[in-house]
Amino acid sequence: MDKYSPVLTMHGDPERGKKTFDEATCVTCHKFQDIGERIGPDLETLIDRSPKTLIVAVIDPNRACIDRYVEYVAVTNDGLTFPGMLLEETSNSITLVDTDGKQKVILRKDIDELVFTGRSHMSEGLEAKMNLQQMADLFAFVGGAEPPPRQLAGNKPQIIVRGDDTAFTMRASSAEIYGDDIKFDAKAGSVASWTGQTARVAWKLRNFVTNRTYDVWIDYACDNAAAGKPFIVQLSNRQTVKAKTQGTGGEYRQVKLGQVTMRAGEYKLSVLSESSLTGELMNLRGVRLVPAGPVVRAQAFANKPQTVKQAKDGAVQLGAIHAKVNGPGVVFEGKYGNLGCWYKPQGHPLWTFEVRQGGQFELWLDWACMDSTAGNAFQVQLDKAVVLEAKVPGTGSWDKYRQQKFGSVQLEPGNHSLVFRAGGPIKSALIDLRGVKLLPAKPGSKK
Repeated sequence: MDKYSPVLTMHGDPERGKKTFDEATCVTCHKFQDIGERIGPDLETLIDRSPKTLIVAVIDPNRACIDRYVEYVAVTNDGLTFPGMLLEETSNSITLVDTDGKQKVILRKDIDELVFTGRSHMSEGLEAKMNLQQMADLFAFVGGAEPPPRQLAGNKPQIIVRGDDTAFTMRASSAEIYGDDIKFDAKAGSVASWTGQTARVAWKLRNFVTNRTYDVWIDYACDNAAAGKPFIVQLSNRQTVKAKTQGTGGEYRQVKLGQVTMRAGEYKLSVLSESSLTGELMNLRGVRLVPAGPVVRAQAFANKPQTVKQAKDGAVQLGAIHAKVNGPGVVFEGKYGNLGCWYKPQGHPLWTFEVRQGGQFELWLDWACMDSTAGNAFQVQLDKAVVLEAKVPGTGSWDKYRQQKFGSVQLEPGNHSLVFRAGGPIKSALIDLRGVKLLPAKPGSKK
């Protein structure tokens, strides 16, 4: 094992690792990213795909093997032996699969003995099929590991979220830049001297909107003599847009390349060359993802703040459309009727309302929140006094809303104000809030 320990600190290349995955015959039994056969363990469902875990699986596959993937040997009545993993059993036969992926069906009446070896079906000696760098590349492909981005003056990678114009604007200054044959021109705010095929530019995105299609635009410059080089814009959900550079006379130009679709979640968008380079690829100033379809004007995101009056049944319905939105990092999304894209704690809605008949009121929220971003602290202020502090529960997804009582408040007749805001730093996104309801408490209900 010591011989291979340097792999644990080596940086691998996922693209080269994809090739090793095929050449080292991993594809015979494992399926990963639509490559290979699903005979052995599903690599995409493994929680721990770190190099430390993978190196043990490669060098000593018998150490942590579960019975389902153990090698058997079937001995037939006429003395023939067939080794393989038990793929399927019926009342009349068994199916074994060997290390080359070939399946053998044997009738039970022809079996003299079925021997459980206790050894993994995964072949020993797999490490002999690759050198240390190839092993590091393989682990980078399977485990998603990659070298850290370069540290370049004027370039500061950051996570990109949707702006108030609903588009993702990814500037070169906020990108992760990989590879030696590429530079960042701080004065021009662009990636330049891009001459290496393995060099690439990437941004991490957080999308809080469910299932939206975006037009992909790039802002770049390319000398006419260097035009025609193929490149790829690739999302981590495996969507790819391919294009070729066009001559711009050295001037920057914005060009639409195609479309991608994203659900709510976290993504990585990369720009890379599709082939070896002779000369420079382009000077890249940025990429934008703009919602496809009719242009969404600002008024679609303008709500109608107004003082809410108490209904005849005594309820006060504080809908998102009636709130005054304050600060950056939260917008009213007219299409969904909620307050969303809530990623900065200083952003908050404020409602004003009039109560004619006072008393005890239950405080209800109408909200949605993806489970992976749940748990952010929030508070409700009534007439500038904090009346509720809690954490946002998950509802399953951003498009699955729930209504729930969170507490009770005492209201006197007259005019009031209510503010909903983050109770501290926000992890990913706070909440999609459709509204707050104040319902008259039933006699005898607890506060």
